[in-house]
Amino acid sequence: MNRASLETALAEYVSALSKSEGTTSRSEDRVTYQRHLASAAVMFAAIHQGDVLRLKEIVDGERPSVVIAPASSKSIPTFSVPAA
Repeated sequence: MNRASLETALAEYVSALSKSEGTTSRSEDRVTYQRHLASAAVMFAAIHQGDVLRLKEIVDGERPSVVIAPASSKSIPTFSVPAA
């Protein structure tokens, strides 16, 4: 995946997070969305610097924090980096 594709995918991820954060009725979810949005900023820096290894580390670090939400709540969007 090239840099432009990664930036596009990350922009879509950030948009989904922002929309979800704005529509959740659970205050405890907002903290999680905000943390994911902050990580997305670091992901953008890694993409901009061409540091794919750092980007993968950040993405892998995000995965354990995603929990299965109750059926009544929205799931947290995910972002993945394809293998080189």
